[in-house]
Amino acid sequence: MSKIWESLFLEERIVWPWSGLLNIFPSLNFMVIHLNLRISEYSDKCQTLVQRFCQKNSIDHIIYDLKSIEEYSFKDFVTLKLGRRICGICGVVKRYLINKIAPDNNLDTVTTGHNLDDTVEVLFSHYINGVLEELVRNKLVLPTMHPKIVKKIKPLIEMTEQEKPLLRVIHTYGVRRL
Repeated sequence: MSKIWESLFLEERIVWPWSGLLNIFPSLNFMVIHLNLRISEYSDKCQTLVQRFCQKNSIDHIIYDLKSIEEYSFKDFVTLKLGRRICGICGVVKRYLINKIAPDNNLDTVTTGHNLDDTVEVLFSHYINGVLEELVRNKLVLPTMHPKIVKKIKPLIEMTEQEKPLLRVIHTYGVRRL
C-alpha cells in the first residue's frame, strides 16, 4: 500500500497532522503539524510527544498553540450551546487551522488519519440521515475546491482502527517468511 501512495504524491510537500504513523512512508516529503488546542494537560502531553518524536527522527514540524496565537482555546467552546456536538466544533477549528497553516508553509497536501472504521461510520450516518450528497466527499483523495482549502488524502482509509498499530509493528520490525 505505501508504494502506491508514495508514487502518487512523491513530488508534493505534505503536511501530516500527528498520527504516530509517519515512518510508514519514509520517502515522502512531509512535515508534521501539531495543533495544541489547550485541552487540559492532554494537549501539552501530546505536544511533548510530537516534539520528541520529530526531533529524534529529524522531521520538520510546526507547533501551533491556539491560545497564544488566536487567543482562544477549546475551553472557550464548552460553554456554547452546542449540545453533544463539541467534537464537531473541534473538527471545524482543526480544519480551519490546517487550511491556514499549510499554504503559509508551502504545503500542498494534508493527510488525515481517517481509517475504515471512520469511513463506515460517516457513510452510515449520511445514509441514515438522508444526506446523500455528502457521500461523494468520502474519497481517497479529496481535491481542493477552493484556493484556501488544501487537498486532502486518506492513506489509512483501507485499514481498520485495530490494524493501524499492527502496520507500525510490521514496518518497524519487518515480516519474516517461514
